[in-house]
Amino acid sequence: MIAQRPPPRQDAFKVGDKEEVREFRGHAAQPYDERIFRFLPGQDAVSIWTLTGRQRIAFACADAHRELLACAKGQVDLMFVRGKWMLAATCDVGEVPGYTPTDVRGIDLGVVNLVVDDLGRTLPARR
Repeated sequence: MIAQRPPPRQDAFKVGDKEEVREFRGHAAQPYDERIFRFLPGQDAVSIWTLTGRQRIAFACADAHRELLACAKGQVDLMFVRGKWMLAATCDVGEVPGYTPTDVRGIDLGVVNLVVDDLGRTLPARR
């Protein structure tokens, strides 16, 4: 059980017909903000504030994702996807170095010709 009511459920009752009965999916994504959810660095675990106090829960992820968790900020969503519990976190990674392509292939999507590539080959649009 979480200690804070998720904002989407609160907002659902502010708009529309007040008499309408609203239902929510049992496994809908649950948002957690920084006050009640945090990643524990170097432990592959999260700390969630519940009604019975803080709970430490282990998780598994790839090494590349573990590095990104150091940059996690803001809200985290807990989701039940295809039989597995998943976390979706926003990570602020800063500026990514630019990429300059060396070999470019261009495609023009047009009306008369569906595709014209950079070598001049055309694929006419069928009518």
